Amino acid sequence: MLARIARLEHRLDRRSGQGSAARQAGAGRAVDEALERPIVRGIAGPGLLAKTVVYRWQDHLPVYRQESIHARDGLELARSTICGWHQQLADLVERVVEAMLRDAFTQPYLCVDATGILVQAKEQCRKAHFWVMVAPERHVIYRYSHKHDSAAVDQLLAGYKGHLVADAHSVYDHLYKQGDVIEVGCWAHGRRYFHKALGSDPARSEHGLALIRALPRRTPSPDGHPQKTRGRPPPEVAPHRRRLFRLV
Repeated sequence: MLARIARLEHRLDRRSGQGSAARQAGAGRAVDEALERPIVRGIAGPGLLAKTVVYRWQDHLPVYRQESIHARDGLELARSTICGWHQQLADLVERVVEAMLRDAFTQPYLCVDATGILVQAKEQCRKAHFWVMVAPERHVIYRYSHKHDSAAVDQLLAGYKGHLVADAHSVYDHLYKQGDVIEVGCWAHGRRYFHKALGSDPARSEHGLALIRALPRRTPSPDGHPQKTRGRPPPEVAPHRRRLFRLV
């Protein structure tokens, strides 16, 4: 997994005219170019780099645990080295992420949410935010911002026109006023407050949760048979849902 770099050196034949000319030009040998690596002058090959990324972001294995795992296998690999690799890889794949973002903006709708995190600082940890943007069945894109405000939303969704599934936070309100972005309420966030109210108003909360549970996960196809809605374009699903929701 670590790259073993071997630069081949070819001695020029002194008996040939080419070798004599090369010596006269000040070159006694020719050296092949080093193998291209994802990280310039790095010793890690693509396999090890991909492994550390998958461990960290897909398998939720922190770098300090990766450090101990590699040490157990006889490879002294500091967590600071892994973090440095990931920082450089982030710059390397930025073009891929931008292409994913452009494709996501062409989808019928996007789902967006943010969560607060603590960031290490010299005096005291400060709060920042991770944003997640989901284009269902296609992309999951993460962004980072120092603040949770309208400016961060504008940077995340710059140029987007379409339906947006988000919570009712005021940071999105200015998007809907312009008319290019259509607000779509998030049932997950809506249900949360019915659940929180169970202790103070159980009767009405239970009724609200029951209505939400009654929302169909399947809609009938034109021939009357149940059919999953996932993967079907919104214009086909919407008429059936409107008809069934009246019953709820």
